Amino acid sequence: MTWQPTPSPRILVAAGRLFSEFGVAATTVRQIADEAQMSLGGLYHHFSSKEAIASELVLRFLMDLESAYIQLSKSQAPVRARTSELVRVSLQVSAAHPWATETYLREFQNLDLLPDVDRIRTAVLHNEAFWHGLAAAGIESGEFRTDLDVHEFTRALSETVWLTVKLYRPVLAEQYPQLADEVVKILLDGYRTDPARVASAEGVQGG
Repeated sequence: MTWQPTPSPRILVAAGRLFSEFGVAATTVRQIADEAQMSLGGLYHHFSSKEAIASELVLRFLMDLESAYIQLSKSQAPVRARTSELVRVSLQVSAAHPWATETYLREFQNLDLLPDVDRIRTAVLHNEAFWHGLAAAGIESGEFRTDLDVHEFTRALSETVWLTVKLYRPVLAEQYPQLADEVVKILLDGYRTDPARVASAEGVQGG
């Protein structure tokens, strides 16, 4: 499912910015209220604690990812094309949830402290299963190298995607399609050039 708009989106954005930089434990509710430019009472009207804010921030992000992946699972396109789309929609959803990716990664070891930990962990498992399933399908079909370890391949791809979010946060909303193309070209195509050009260059050198 896709979440409905929060009563106060700026709370989630403000909190996410602080959580991603300092962590949930080191951030106070007062700091979040100040960052969101609202009163402490106004913030407590929507959320009972900073953990509740972190929980909603992360869960909204993960469930929107899950919705995007479910749509993608209906595609009959070749695995490489679906993998490219997986990267693109992951960056797109991250752009729509400022700081949620960074907060989730930073707090991954502390998810048990969040109110909605069971729903969060369920969404995590569903999303990870989709990444693994797509990688396994590519290896099985021969579209990806058959000597690849599916877990290591998935890990490399996902960590590159989430690092891209962190590095390009200021421009992510505008540039996620181009960034997705670059991630796919580097990880799926490597640094290869056209075989004919390689043979031609080697011929020139040999001559």
